[in-house]
Amino acid sequence: MNDLATHKIALTTTSETYRVRICDIMYCISSNSYTTFYLQYGQKQIVTRSIRYYEGLLTSYGFIRTHPSYLVNKEYVQRISRKEGISLILQDGAIIPVSKNKKTEVMAQLI
Repeated sequence: MNDLATHKIALTTTSETYRVRICDIMYCISSNSYTTFYLQYGQKQIVTRSIRYYEGLLTSYGFIRTHPSYLVNKEYVQRISRKEGISLILQDGAIIPVSKNKKTEVMAQLI
């Protein structure tokens, strides 16, 4: 696996481009052609590319597509909840849904 601590990714917003360490990305949420990155320490960045683009870049770094709108860094997954379907609870308390179509794939990567 690639070293998350040293690799960075460029996140381009409407006005700037940020370089962030991949290990600082907790999860991403898609909204049409925009993706919101949720970073450690409560930071977030909205970028002007689709989540599909970032899925291609981040999968080899341990990210899992749990749902059509969510991409998660599995290093931040604290537990799996089976209440009302499957969801992932992250270290910061975020609740990430797992779609029925992705359930088997996600569980195989986490267990």
